[in-house]
Order: sequence, then structure tokens, then C-alpha cells
Amino acid sequence: MTESVRSRTAWLWIGRAPLLLAMVALGGVATVRWLEHRPRRLTSYQGVSLGDSKKVVEYKKGEPEGVGDDPSLPQPLDYNPFKHIYTVAADEGQTDAIPNGKSFKDFNLWSYSYGLKDPSTGTKLLDIGFDKKTNLVDQIECFADEPVEKFCDLESGIGIDVSEQKARNILGVPTTETLIEGTKTLFYQRYNLRLGLQRQKIKNIYVTYLQADTH
Repeated sequence: MTESVRSRTAWLWIGRAPLLLAMVALGGVATVRWLEHRPRRLTSYQGVSLGDSKKVVEYKKGEPEGVGDDPSLPQPLDYNPFKHIYTVAADEGQTDAIPNGKSFKDFNLWSYSYGLKDPSTGTKLLDIGFDKKTNLVDQIECFADEPVEKFCDLESGIGIDVSEQKARNILGVPTTETLIEGTKTLFYQRYNLRLGLQRQKIKNIYVTYLQADTH
């Protein structure tokens, strides 16, 4: 190789150096973003952690609007907790009032609603379930009928009205899945995640401890 050729080659690499450095930098940024948003095992959601006590949840979220029992059982996607549980603020004698001698702390399902007083904002519901034996949080469920606000979204890109195919692309093959009367449920034990779907779109998101043989 002649001196002139060496010189041109050196200048060629020098000229490309900024581009190469920029490509490396962009690759690094993309990698960081992927690491930040990649699916991971969830232990908290909506400001509440699995294993939180009732005292801690009350401190974080305040008194619930509604309370009930047995949140461990999967509910249909059209389930309206306010038709099935007691209203904490109801006056004594009302049909939905908490029975005498009990308080909201005696129940294992606490429900919080957002936007019910203003239909233009959509309805957003957060249900927190407690284990009957330990009284610690073992399930956190989120529902929203207005996905634009991304109220229920996870960092991984999972959210209300996300398609089943996109969810599978993000999370991979589920541990197991069920299809009952038009409702599909995808269970991801490795992520402590359960997704309720209708018409091939996510409608409910649950963060909960799952057993290997979950059905």
C-alpha cells in the first residue's frame, strides 16, 4: 500500500469516526431503554406492593370506597365491584352499608374508584386483595375504560386495550392460559402477572402471586 493510499484510508476512517461514535452511542441508549422497560417480575403496582399490610395500604391509598371478600377468585371482565360489595361511606340502614360491628378493615377486598363522578374522564378501578390468613396484599387489579389516560399501564408496554399479539410479543409464551365464555386469561408466573382479555385486547391487569399450575 502506497503512502497516498494509506493517507486516504486514514482520512476516510477519521471522517467516519463521528458517525461510528454516534451509532455506538445510539446503540447504548437503545440498550439502556430496553433494560429499563424489559418485562420483569412485578412486586408492586399502582403504588401498592405485594405483601403490604392493611395499615400500609390505608396509609398509601386512604380508606377504600368499597369492600368485599374473596378477591382471589377471578372475576368476569364485566364485573362491577360496586354492585357486589359494601360501600364504606354508606349510612347505617342502607342496603350496601357495612354490617354493624364491622369496619372496612375486616374485609379482604378493598376497591378504589377514580373518575366515577366525572364520566368525561372515564372510569378507573383499583382493587386490592388481601390473603385471608396473613391479611397481606396478594393481588392488585387495575381496570380502566379510557385507555388514553394509560392509568393501568406497565413500563413494559402492557396496558388496557393492548392487543393479545403485542402482549405475547412483549411477554413471551404464558405459563398457561384459559378461555371461558369469550374471556381469555393469560397467566405469567415468572412476572407475577395475569391478564384478562376480551375480543383479543387486554381489559384487566392483575399483579399477584401465581402458582405453577395456575388455572
